[in-house]
Amino acid sequence: MPPLDAAEQALLDSVELGEWQSVPDVTTEIERYQHYAQVQENTLESVSLELPSQDLQALQAFAQQAGTSVSVLMATVLHQFITSRQE
Repeated sequence: MPPLDAAEQALLDSVELGEWQSVPDVTTEIERYQHYAQVQENTLESVSLELPSQDLQALQAFAQQAGTSVSVLMATVLHQFITSRQE
């Protein structure tokens, strides 16, 4: 098994210290969040975007560091930007 990165180790330490507690009705909570995910998935829309090569290369590098895809990284960054502007 590969060694844990810093974020994974911090999460494991937190769990081992007892900082996490289960909700009273796990099954209901799982179903609730599955429903949220399903609704969200059904509301996603596709966009097309043109970027300078340097920007795309930088995004690819960031995505690789984050262990995700460029599209997920872009969606996350845009979502954070939009929600920060709404507050």
